[in-house]
Formats: sequence, structure tokens, C-alpha cells
Amino acid sequence: MAIPLKKNLETVLRQRRETGTIVTLWIDAIRINQQDDEEKSWHVPSMNIIYLTAQTVTIWLGSADADSDLAMLGLLHLGHKGVYEGMPNLGRRGLDAFEHFLNRPWWDRVRIIQEVALGGLGGNIGKLKVQCGTEKIG
Repeated sequence: MAIPLKKNLETVLRQRRETGTIVTLWIDAIRINQQDDEEKSWHVPSMNIIYLTAQTVTIWLGSADADSDLAMLGLLHLGHKGVYEGMPNLGRRGLDAFEHFLNRPWWDRVRIIQEVALGGLGGNIGKLKVQCGTEKIG
């Protein structure tokens, strides 16, 4: 059975592919009828269990663009320092990269709270990965 894939999903599947390894993925765009609000609301509680029990939760922010690698580098730097310690001087280019990065459609989705909070809850923080293009954090 062929499943039509949107470009973004096709891209993440190609990026996530591991040759010689069996990988089990939960892809809500395939598993849940995105056009059916009733079906989506029925699946929301079960997604909590999926995120909590997953070996890895990968947050896919989309394909790389001209400045996403710079934004990911800044994000990585911030993740290794305390909130007020070692804040990097991003300069105009870095700030523009972050602004562009934070305007990606992923940040508008309500379910991101589930993905981040439950995917990295407590001792599970190490299983949370953020990926934009080929750049990964986590």
C-alpha cells in the first residue's frame, strides 16, 4: 500500500534513515488522520504514553536553510551553559538566524509542549533530540 507523503515527512524519513538497522517510528501524520479533529483528539492522550516510553524523541524542525546551522550552533552553545552564564555574543547575523529559526512552523504547533515536556521529562532528557536538516542536538 502506497502512502502519499508530504515533502517535509519524506525529508525527515530520508534524514532519519539508518542502513542495516531496524527503526520503529511513530509518525502521527501517518498514524492519525490529520483532517479528522475527533480522531486527533482521541489520540492525544495516547501520545503521552508514546513520548514517555520512546527510546528517543526526535524533534524535526525541518530542512536546513541558509542560516539554520548557525541557529542550531547557538542553541547547542546555550544548552551547555547556565541560563545567565556564557551567553554568546551572536552578533546581528546570529540574531537574525535565531529569529528566522524561531519563526519556523514547528513552533506554532500546540503539540510541541507534549513532545518537549514528555519526550525529555525527568531522567529522559537525554533521549530528546532536536534536528534541523542534518544538524542534531542531543
